[in-house]
Amino acid sequence: EFSENNIVQSNDENIGTLLNKILDVLPELNTTINRPQHGAHQYDVFKHSLKVMQKIVQNPKFESLNDSDKKIILLASLLHDITKAEGRPDPNHETECSFDAFYIAKKFNLPQEEHKKLYKLIETHEWLKYVNNNEISQDDQIKRMQSVAFDLQNDNIFELSKIFTEADIKAIKKNDGLYSAFGPALEKFSKPIDEYINELRKTK
Repeated sequence: EFSENNIVQSNDENIGTLLNKILDVLPELNTTINRPQHGAHQYDVFKHSLKVMQKIVQNPKFESLNDSDKKIILLASLLHDITKAEGRPDPNHETECSFDAFYIAKKFNLPQEEHKKLYKLIETHEWLKYVNNNEISQDDQIKRMQSVAFDLQNDNIFELSKIFTEADIKAIKKNDGLYSAFGPALEKFSKPIDEYINELRKTK
């Protein structure tokens, strides 16, 4: 009732209108407004999610996606942290958020393949953190890259995930603040994972 009677306001009237249209369709996002994040995050969950969407659209690779993939990656940007814990590290949030997003998205009557792709994109959106770990051995790092490749081998989901991961990093701080630190890791690990995916596809 509070959400329905209190619209989101912006200094830009057009943006305010768009935000309220989004919240009309996805009222679940009201719970993310002003929900603080932990550590280096400079945005609450709602603003971070919108920033991820913005960075995805700004990526030149976005224009080459078909309409279905554009829809799914943008919907994933809004829902990827939908039930993330407030103000503290939440190491399993991608699993919980993907599960919740799957059921929230049922209202859109997505084709099964789109629905599954949305779930997988959110479930694995922390893949870079999983493999970029200096505390594990090289053998374990290879196993983790192979695991990511196995999870993201179907269709073009890893291509979408790379676009998504770049946007997610750029949306942590203002002015793409952390991308200089983690962008090289994205490049470093993307290539071998692509190679592992190609090997998996040869065995089919």
